Amino acid sequence: MRIRWGTGYMEIDLDKFFPASLVKLRRLLKIIQLDWEHGDSLLDDLKTHFSEKIAFYSEADEKPGIVKKYERLLEEVNKWCV
Repeated sequence: MRIRWGTGYMEIDLDKFFPASLVKLRRLLKIIQLDWEHGDSLLDDLKTHFSEKIAFYSEADEKPGIVKKYERLLEEVNKWCV
């Protein structure tokens, strides 16, 4: 994921960054707001990433706590999409 703003940019590897805490996700969401041109698609990318992880870990059935973590992260992103 590449987030751009007037004076620079940030690249995030979603597989390495997540699962992160809600605090870190909220910081990232604030940075995404700086990219007014691509913000909506970046939020969609996050939602897709979390949905794929939920499906993967639900099928794997080896880390039940991680599914709840990704569900909570997805819920938080959905709040920012309103």
